Amino acid sequence: MQFIFHGFNGNTTIAQQLIAKGAMLSFGAKLFVDSNLQSVFAEIPNDCIFLETDTQQVSISNIYKLAASIKNVSIEELKQIIFSNLTRIFGERWAAVG
Repeated sequence: MQFIFHGFNGNTTIAQQLIAKGAMLSFGAKLFVDSNLQSVFAEIPNDCIFLETDTQQVSISNIYKLAASIKNVSIEELKQIIFSNLTRIFGERWAAVG
């Protein structure tokens, strides 16, 4: 069973434990201010990530720019990663909506 942790802000150990149990981790604006969280984001597999804007007044484009930089990928590649994760979790119907 997979589940998504909204607003993840834990450390690498917690992230790895959650991922081992089937969790996907969603990151938001806290990436801008927490270098430890940036390290966690950089280290976890791409197939376990989502991005969000719910917790702060930061645009999703700015979160994508920072996240792409941390992951050392282009913004377009990061969009494809997130879309692939959404499709895998929510099914092919998501592709028609997204």
